[in-house]
Amino acid sequence: MGGLGITSVVSFNQALLGKWLWRYGHEVTDLWRRVISTKYGEGQGGWSTKVCRRTHGCGLWRSINEGWESFSKHLSFVVGEGTHIRFWQDRWIGDNTLKNLYPELYVCSVIKDAYISKVLWIPERGTVRVWNLRFYRAFED
Repeated sequence: MGGLGITSVVSFNQALLGKWLWRYGHEVTDLWRRVISTKYGEGQGGWSTKVCRRTHGCGLWRSINEGWESFSKHLSFVVGEGTHIRFWQDRWIGDNTLKNLYPELYVCSVIKDAYISKVLWIPERGTVRVWNLRFYRAFED
């Protein structure tokens, strides 16, 4: 098609950094992941670390973690037990977050970073699941 067959170094680098972000979310028991998690702390339900704010030392993980926002836009989650997926902020229903689909409800919610497991109540013997969302005010029909 007229090109020299040379891949874009920028795109290739972003793909390799994204692979480390993907591995961080999946390789929970690996030593390298536990070291990074201990050093920076876990955020995003265990899918990423907290924001790296240190100005000294090696900035390798800081550089990798800076790509989380653009990387996470291409992810969707399978709920499972709901302990790692945030109800409002993660894409687990369709192609958008509930925060973007229902901004009025999001503004009124008490716990904006609640995990699904905290807002979905499952009775011990029953199969009926009940959403337990808390809002700042009562809504009328």
